[in-house]
Amino acid sequence: MWINKYLRGVFEVEDKKRGFSAGKLFDFAKSVGESVKNTAKSISDSVEEKNVARKEQWELDKLESDLKKYMPLWKKELDSPDFMLPPIIRIVDDDVRRTVPACDGAVGFWTVKGMRMLNIYREYAECLGVSFHPYISDFVYYVDPCYKDLYIKIDDYFSYLKKVRVDELVSIAQDLGAKHVEVVFKTDDRQSHMVGAAGAGGLRIFSAAASAVNKSYMGKTLEIAAKMDFSGSETPVEPTPVYFKNESDIRSLIKMRMSPADGNRILAKTYSLKYSDSSGMSVTVAAAVDVAISSFGYKTTFHAEDEVRSESDIILEYSIEF
Repeated sequence: MWINKYLRGVFEVEDKKRGFSAGKLFDFAKSVGESVKNTAKSISDSVEEKNVARKEQWELDKLESDLKKYMPLWKKELDSPDFMLPPIIRIVDDDVRRTVPACDGAVGFWTVKGMRMLNIYREYAECLGVSFHPYISDFVYYVDPCYKDLYIKIDDYFSYLKKVRVDELVSIAQDLGAKHVEVVFKTDDRQSHMVGAAGAGGLRIFSAAASAVNKSYMGKTLEIAAKMDFSGSETPVEPTPVYFKNESDIRSLIKMRMSPADGNRILAKTYSLKYSDSSGMSVTVAAAVDVAISSFGYKTTFHAEDEVRSESDIILEYSIEF
């Protein structure tokens, strides 16, 4: 290049004036230039490497932050033998997490407001190995208290459990060979101070804590849930209660009918059963469910806590004749 020629000419002039070797001076200057050039490149490379490292660290920090924030659920977690389904599940059609890189490939996500809830994308719902009653929709489901592979749409939960419990009492009576059975919902007039409109469970009663329940219990009839006559049978079949399996009165009834003392068979009996004893949800859990539902902005008049409080003051009067 012309600069090299220029420098070489300068050094040749200086060589004549001072007696120096122009070639050596030129080589020295050239080596200095290369050294400066290499140093500059090294500095540039170092800055670039630091920028790359800084960007990579930022991306890792962002990934970790998003994983904590969005709590994605992966298919391998579902397939793990240690995975346990929570009592509450939400079916999701779409969510902002689907556009978040940290959640790419997830089958759902967790939320913890109110209570820990599994949110599963609709297309992966069958991977859970459970059934949804009455059908799958973009809403919240709560597990049946006796069938852990059955999840019930939350706004149908109390009406569903009401029906299956009444049906079970009727079925028990039929298996035991009864001629007549009647299931009546009652409440205590002495304690009840407000009766509201019918809710999802069919009843909405608010009162002070119910007193101990016994056969002399006097209450106001709210609904005759079942009334049925059979031909009767003296060869009873021992039933297997599900929702009332822990109810001592029902176990006692079955025992008396299946194994009468000295052949003295029971002819009729009326039981007063605390309705909430066979319920699948406590007041505390119901309140948490309400918080969880409201966090998603669903427009609904359903309130689980109200339903549970209603049930707490209801008596199931179970009359059976043989």
